[in-house]
Amino acid sequence: MADITSGLIGLVGVILGGSMSSLSNYFLARAERKRFARERIWDLRREVYTKIIAKMGEIERDAEEDYLNFTDERGGDNYQGSKAQDASLKAIVIREHELREMILHNRIIIGNVVAEWYATMINELGELETNRPAYEPYEFSKAYHEIVGEQFQKVLTLAQRELAVSG
Repeated sequence: MADITSGLIGLVGVILGGSMSSLSNYFLARAERKRFARERIWDLRREVYTKIIAKMGEIERDAEEDYLNFTDERGGDNYQGSKAQDASLKAIVIREHELREMILHNRIIIGNVVAEWYATMINELGELETNRPAYEPYEFSKAYHEIVGEQFQKVLTLAQRELAVSG
């Protein structure tokens, strides 16, 4: 009888030990999957923010180029309505469209904060466009560049905060 009892105790120990080992392996694997998912999402967010920042940088440079082309050294009054201005404005519109598409296609990754930033920028630019008749072409171009420059800095700060990157 002692042999049976001893055997049963050993069997129960093996079963409990195996169950505990399997259970701990399950929880370790689950925690590892969650960590991997968090890291992957962070990588995706970083990639999207990098593209948004790069596109905003392109828009800001194009806007600066447009506004500087109104100076006498670059063309002055001859710039307005020129083929060079048409090409510059077309490039800005294309980049704005690309930025909009990036934000729309990656909304689930970047969240509401970026969508709110983008909506604010579009509203500011819309107000500027609504008031275009009140501006001389040079002043309008300068105001556009200033808005885009401010928004570029805001999205940089936003990305640093959202990705927990020190600036």
